[in-house]
Amino acid sequence: MKTVLTLAVGFWIGRQVYVNYNRSQAEAKESAIRKELEALFKKHKGVGSDIKKEVQRILNK
Repeated sequence: MKTVLTLAVGFWIGRQVYVNYNRSQAEAKESAIRKELEALFKKHKGVGSDIKKEVQRILNK
């Protein structure tokens, strides 16, 4: 019984570590894409508030 409980707890902890790692990786990628999009729009348009709205629109698709 202790073995099954230990395995279950170990599996749950491993899963939580995996989920948190994937979430942080996804947030880092989204941040990098957001910065690239803002730089691209600044280069081509130059309007500050419209750039952020356009980036949000693209990322929310």
